[in-house]
Amino acid sequence: MYKQTSSNAITQPVAKHRRQSAWQILIPFLFVAAAITVLMVLVLVGTSASGNLDHLTSISILWLAIPALFIALAVLAFLIMNIFLIAKITRMVPLAGLKVSTIVYQAAILIHKAADSAAAPSIKIKETMAGVRAIFHRN
Repeated sequence: MYKQTSSNAITQPVAKHRRQSAWQILIPFLFVAAAITVLMVLVLVGTSASGNLDHLTSISILWLAIPALFIALAVLAFLIMNIFLIAKITRMVPLAGLKVSTIVYQAAILIHKAADSAAAPSIKIKETMAGVRAIFHRN
């Protein structure tokens, strides 16, 4: 009924995946981490002779603050856009509400008229029958 698959067919994609993730993820990550570490050591060795690290701390603070400022600017722009959209929507809602309530009221009037005109023949017949019964069944 069921074919037995070989264990080699299952482990072959797993082994290929492990090789690919080692070459495409792990090795580049380790290479970049080692390069950054070597660069930091070279900068520290180069500046330790002069003893002046104030310049490097100012530069590193700028490199840390600039992305945060761009993110804050994007969030601020998004908030301002939302405020303008909400203001436009709030201005449109009362007018739209009035239009919708007018349309619903007009539809209710038309529905009542249609229902009354549809029931009018039946009511007229029952009214006439009741009048005839009242005339012939008087005591």
